[in-house]
Amino acid sequence: MPSKIVPNEILVQIFCLLDRKSIHSLLYLCRQWHTVATPFYFQKIRIKETDLGFGTHFINGHMTQELTLYKESRANQFSLQKLGEQLLLLLSYLPNLERLVIQLCRHSRHYLSILHQLKDTDTYLQRIQEIVFYSNYPKEHVSHFLACYSFCKTIKRLETDVNDNYLMATTSKHLHYYLPQFTCLTHLVYNCQQGNDATLFDILNCCENIVDFQFTSRHPIPSRASSQVDTTYNKHLKRLTISSLMNISAYIDYIRNVQPLDCLNLIIHQDGYKLFQLIEPFAEEFQKFKHLKIDFDYGQSISIPPSYTNVFYSVLCKLKGDRNVLYDAIFSSFSYNSRNFITALDDELSFVYVINSGNQKFFVDTHGIVKSLKFMKNRSTLLDLFNYAKTFPRLETICIEFGDFYLKANKSTVITNCFRPTQTFFDQIHTYLPDTEVITFKRQNPFSGRALGTTWDLTDFKSLKEFNFHVNHLDLQGHDNTFLKFDYGDSHCYRRVRYHIDIRKNLEFGIVSSPEWNSRTLIITIKVYSPSVDINCITNNFYTVEPVAYLN
Repeated sequence: MPSKIVPNEILVQIFCLLDRKSIHSLLYLCRQWHTVATPFYFQKIRIKETDLGFGTHFINGHMTQELTLYKESRANQFSLQKLGEQLLLLLSYLPNLERLVIQLCRHSRHYLSILHQLKDTDTYLQRIQEIVFYSNYPKEHVSHFLACYSFCKTIKRLETDVNDNYLMATTSKHLHYYLPQFTCLTHLVYNCQQGNDATLFDILNCCENIVDFQFTSRHPIPSRASSQVDTTYNKHLKRLTISSLMNISAYIDYIRNVQPLDCLNLIIHQDGYKLFQLIEPFAEEFQKFKHLKIDFDYGQSISIPPSYTNVFYSVLCKLKGDRNVLYDAIFSSFSYNSRNFITALDDELSFVYVINSGNQKFFVDTHGIVKSLKFMKNRSTLLDLFNYAKTFPRLETICIEFGDFYLKANKSTVITNCFRPTQTFFDQIHTYLPDTEVITFKRQNPFSGRALGTTWDLTDFKSLKEFNFHVNHLDLQGHDNTFLKFDYGDSHCYRRVRYHIDIRKNLEFGIVSSPEWNSRTLIITIKVYSPSVDINCITNNFYTVEPVAYLN
């Protein structure tokens, strides 16, 4: 289709999905594409500190909505006065800037100081919504906060670690003086640092229009928080994240009373499993949240003490309630990367149960709330895991991952990448899933290292319809011939496996009724109960599987 008849609206939908480098290559294809692509190219720009004075970069500055200032690896020396003038010149080119990111710049504090002392905010950054800056230094947190305060009438998103004590020492005013003046603030991330006893309620009371609030504190909740539970009313609040100790129940009491939210995320520090004892009596009240996540932040996961398992299970049952949704469960014997220990959505329930090896049996699914079970890094035997899985009355899927081993199975299908599977492996699968219809080996070298061959007896699988395996990595070297024998009970047939480059590819092979194999012949025998079972040998460009005549 010629580009001239592609509507601009369609191009806009396409270009918005591309990165800046890809858009740059589109600027020079034709006039129409240049016109449509230019706003996307200049929408987000990155400028080195050393390039602040080059105004020619910002001819299309009115299109820029996000600017990132970053440090060059070898920064040159500039006078602070000159840097300030260049920064203000740059901002004058960007009248529609909404997001400013100051990223590891050498003179970050100076830039923040300029923004804080800026008097003519009607000329610069009239539409700024967010100023992003990260630092580990408390004084720089104050500088960043005060720079944002200079634009408190337009700032919508704010992430700050400002310490109220440092703020008071610098300006003689507390945090609760500044926050109410951010009249457009809707998204706030507040990280409560050491020596700062601010509570969740201290911040909420200052931000009536807040929509999304993330509150983090690694210190015990001040006792005065208990008297603040009923002092807040944030009717616009939709998403709330609380990352904190739970040494007292104040925050849990607030969650019980708050209006239904789109999202509630609890991240608990230290002795997090005690949370379940705290919320178990009224856990069903948490169903009012459309998206609920309960996480633990220990640096690494720790196992659930057996004494907490019954309370943990009761909480899971109450969160489910009458919903026609079952849990996806992960049982892990070691630290688990994800911290989402419980997730409850309208159409999705999941939890992680971290245990000491072999202790999973403390978890008993008496009410049938689990539909899928995934074991990760569990040192129990395959037979033990299968027997334990039988105790889950509504289980549909089981998955086992440990090292290179992988198995996923439901009532009719088994997928595995077992290395060198033995007959015992198949017998255990049959014991757990006797009605299996499809067995698939994903691993591409199930026969690697076998000297004379092997036999897989699948005749007990009376419902089997399909057996799939790879022959890509058969060890053909050192063998004159490699054969697959498909044994159907009353009949059987052979297939020869060879390299594509094998010079004997045009030779005809025949098998007599009682062959005598030598040590340089590799035989893989697959026994199934009926010729109706499809045995599929998956190959690649290096191997060929061809039929072999059978001679009586």
